[in-house]
Amino acid sequence: MQIISAHHTEICSIDINLEERYLATGLADPELRFYTIKHDLVDERSLLKLNGPEAVGSENSFVQNKWEFLTLFGEIQRQSKDRVATVRFNKSGNLSACKVAGKIVEILR
Repeated sequence: MQIISAHHTEICSIDINLEERYLATGLADPELRFYTIKHDLVDERSLLKLNGPEAVGSENSFVQNKWEFLTLFGEIQRQSKDRVATVRFNKSGNLSACKVAGKIVEILR
């Protein structure tokens, strides 16, 4: 489990694209945040290759690498200042739609 504490307001909507490469969050402020999802879990052999033999015995480095699977990809400032109601990716994952409270839908490429 990874806890992301980079948001300044409540998260109103979350979506993951079909390929499970990106996670999008819609907030109660005018920001959308996008994260990349890392699928390859780090085991002791790959840690040994990356950080040397001392990293395998280091409990902190192993746990940190194993459980950190989300990385902030970027933020988008929305034009509407209203709270996000829904964030969704399309099936191909190249567009994201953001519905806000009211009648506005923002399409992002």
